Amino acid sequence: MPPQMSFSNPRDGVHDLRNILGVVASATRLLEETQEAQRRRELLASLETAVRRGGEICNALLRAQAEPETEAKQCDLDSAIGDLMPFLRAVTGGDLALSLDLAAGQGEVPMSLDDLETVLVELITNTRKHAVGAHGVRIRTRRAGDTDWLMIADDGHAQIARQRPSYSGHGLLRLERLARGAGGSLKVRKLPGGGLAVALSLPVRTDGRRQGSACPSPTPEEMYHEDRQPVTA
Repeated sequence: MPPQMSFSNPRDGVHDLRNILGVVASATRLLEETQEAQRRRELLASLETAVRRGGEICNALLRAQAEPETEAKQCDLDSAIGDLMPFLRAVTGGDLALSLDLAAGQGEVPMSLDDLETVLVELITNTRKHAVGAHGVRIRTRRAGDTDWLMIADDGHAQIARQRPSYSGHGLLRLERLARGAGGSLKVRKLPGGGLAVALSLPVRTDGRRQGSACPSPTPEEMYHEDRQPVTA
């Protein structure tokens, strides 16, 4: 069985629960507006996922003593993001176009599916709340040596400064802790044409060993000029 969810800081759980409630509200509104059968099935599945996730968060917060995890946290980045897409589309509330460019390839990173979901939900929710005029979000993955990169960019006007001390919001600081806990890092940049780019680096294992491909790592210029690629393409 997978390890039970736990929070070293109860505030993290409350923050996640607030995001989940936002997903439920958005999916419910979209369900009322949508008549297409397949889309309604996806939204219902997203609501079921949100309710399950909310229950797990509540159980974790109610446990007086969290049991130590005995199994390693890991997931295949590309596969996990693909599986989360119906849920993530509900997170957008229909207000943002969500596009994928997944090219990391097979391999496991030391982050649980729950934590990966937390990262993506937090960043999409932040875009909806704080990126003025945003129309789309692009999620990209790349592999460079023994590192997988997860990059999320929007096309709005971010209200978060590039300098690290300025992004003092609980959500982004928590994502930085998750990245460091997995042996990686988090980079945040404002784009020159507006919008925000967030890059998460994670060590990757393929067939039990850290490996990589010849794909170059994302350079500062690639991150800084992410807006040259339309996020809704």
